[in-house]
Amino acid sequence: MTSGILLALIAGLFTFRAINDAVMNATSSAVEQTPTIPVLVAAVDIPARRLIDESMITVKKVPANLVPEAYIDTLDDVIAKMATVPIAEGEILLRTRLVDPTDKDAPILYRIDEDEVLVAVPASALMSSLNLLSVGDHVDLAYTVALEYTDKETEEIKSTTAAFLSLQNLEVKGLVRSQPPTEEGGALLKPDAVLLAVRQQDALVLKYLIDIGASMDFFLRPPGVEALSPTTPVDAEYLVDRFQLFDSLPDELVNEIIRRQQSANDTAEEQTAD
Repeated sequence: MTSGILLALIAGLFTFRAINDAVMNATSSAVEQTPTIPVLVAAVDIPARRLIDESMITVKKVPANLVPEAYIDTLDDVIAKMATVPIAEGEILLRTRLVDPTDKDAPILYRIDEDEVLVAVPASALMSSLNLLSVGDHVDLAYTVALEYTDKETEEIKSTTAAFLSLQNLEVKGLVRSQPPTEEGGALLKPDAVLLAVRQQDALVLKYLIDIGASMDFFLRPPGVEALSPTTPVDAEYLVDRFQLFDSLPDELVNEIIRRQQSANDTAEEQTAD
């Protein structure tokens, strides 16, 4: 009886080992037969908006069924690109998370000089509302504003409305839209804001003009034209002098026109203050 039980246990042990070996061999064979793909992964933690170089990446073979569709396998698709989100060490690099900071077809140009900051200008101007601006275009910013100042000679407080170029030859870094087109191939929505890179002092100038509600428009430059042009602010006096508007009018009428213009300036200034 005891011998029979012992033989049964030994037979069961051999059967278990045979089944276990068969399962292990089948699993090992399946692993060996699973195809792998060489992909680029982060060798270190890569912060967002950091240009990627060769020291930040390495090659790793990953089972094909675990590789995302947007994986990258060539260095040329990674070097000098910028991460739009933080990428953890060991994470597979994806095309959807990288941008070319110099690609004018991208939503935003990330190439900004060290002494510049990115500012958003409301896209209420006619040029932008007509969808005539594109990323990479060069523009001049023109403002019309009612100003009050003290005459240095008479110390009288005066006011005037003038149009002037505040900044010239600015590159459009991006066009911000609240949402993409509702349907594929649908009309492109008008931008809500235009992104520009300017020096900090110029950024304060733009902020002041935006805060006081000055009327603004973009002047689109021809491709390749980047020279600065000297300009003269335009106000009522400039128009009168340039086009000789009052040369043939009686002095009384000229004075009345000037008085009404001054009154209009004062009204515009009060509305701006409100």
